[in-house]
Amino acid sequence: MLWGLLLGDSGAMAGVVFELEVKDHGSSAPVTELVEISVEGASVKMELVTRAREESDLLFFDGRRDEMVFIDRDLLVSRTVEKATLERLSGYADAALEHTREALRKSPDPVPPGVEDLIRRNLEQVRPRERPLGELVRGGERASKNGYPAARYEVRRDGRVLRELWVTEWSHLEGGEESADVLRQMASFFQEMVDVIAGAGQGEPPLKELAFEYLAEMDGFPVAIQEFAADGAVRREWTLRSVRRERLGAEALTPPVDYSPREVFAAPR
Repeated sequence: MLWGLLLGDSGAMAGVVFELEVKDHGSSAPVTELVEISVEGASVKMELVTRAREESDLLFFDGRRDEMVFIDRDLLVSRTVEKATLERLSGYADAALEHTREALRKSPDPVPPGVEDLIRRNLEQVRPRERPLGELVRGGERASKNGYPAARYEVRRDGRVLRELWVTEWSHLEGGEESADVLRQMASFFQEMVDVIAGAGQGEPPLKELAFEYLAEMDGFPVAIQEFAADGAVRREWTLRSVRRERLGAEALTPPVDYSPREVFAAPR
């Protein structure tokens, strides 16, 4: 490392850029997007690079602060999600239910039958959803996928295969081992955010088409993913096209400040 710095080694302290192709078969003509994931230290940036700049959303993740920022170039707004907000929302239903029970116990008036159950059912709607996609199962098969040795995983629910994933070990990717921790951290953060947003009934998260689920649970990075519709047809595909070293710098991985801040969702206080 020291000799690399002294001699100007271009790989020393450089970031890593993962390039993925995402093909959506949901429309009459398949739509293909190119996604770049840039990683350096504890910082990550994701961008749909095939769209026009003004249409391409950005995602930034800061592993030191446990914070995710979404940039909407079309609406010129930024949305920041902090870990503390997710934790507050995650515990909101239980805390509110206990508070309500205590208030009912102290009420001098008779409580109508079924009131507590009704309140509980309403509060259940803002709980983080349980894993909706399915169970991740590692199979015994191995094969070469996109030039990488890979192990086969499946996501199953009710006996049906929803996704097939081919995962290569981090050591087989350029800069993979040094990128693994922050990418797994980001994946866990993103999944928690998706679950909280869905549980709160506040729609889909930004960049919902990105396959973050289960990355923290896999022994590597997926180089090929297929997602299946109910009839077994391929609905969406993700393919790792390349991984390269690139000197990124702090500015490239820092969210721009010239966007109007907006909330992703209103967090209960």
